[in-house]
Amino acid sequence: YKVIVHSEKDRKTTSKNTAGEPNSYQLRLLVTLKIFENENKLIEKNFEKTSNYNNLNSKFELKQFENILTKDLTKQINLEINSFVNKIDNSIQEFRFNVSIALFYEVYNIFKTSGS
Repeated sequence: YKVIVHSEKDRKTTSKNTAGEPNSYQLRLLVTLKIFENENKLIEKNFEKTSNYNNLNSKFELKQFENILTKDLTKQINLEINSFVNKIDNSIQEFRFNVSIALFYEVYNIFKTSGS
């Protein structure tokens, strides 16, 4: 399998004061997960998180706050990706288990038929 992860981060102004300066922002993180098998795309899923926040007087503090928000949103997306991958893994394991039961049942029927 081949896994490709692409991420984007953007900030947009959501409101301005009467002087045209930003009052509030929205920070958005988007992570796209693509899983390929032999160059065939099996899965593509987007994970997106946003956070709205007010402007701060200090540009330094604003940048620090945005870094904290980015880390928090990244953690949230990581949890979602881990959950998604675990669901896929569990589905594969369940499928293998179901296939094993079906094969066992086939073999059982062969022995049962040949024993008669």
